[in-house]
Amino acid sequence: MKAERFACVAWTVEDVQTLFNVSDEKAVEFLMDNAGHIQDRLVEVGWQVLETLGRADGLPGPVGFDE
Repeated sequence: MKAERFACVAWTVEDVQTLFNVSDEKAVEFLMDNAGHIQDRLVEVGWQVLETLGRADGLPGPVGFDE
């Protein structure tokens, strides 16, 4: 099966400006400076969401999954 991507996330200047009163340039700088941290955290939370939803749907897990 071809590897497909689901639930991809992208942040914009406007997203940053929703939370902080900064210029476009400062928002871009913030996103570029923190891209790695943002990505790491999104992956971590994404795994938690997959596990929670998989359990809620009754998906069988690997050995030790239910321990």
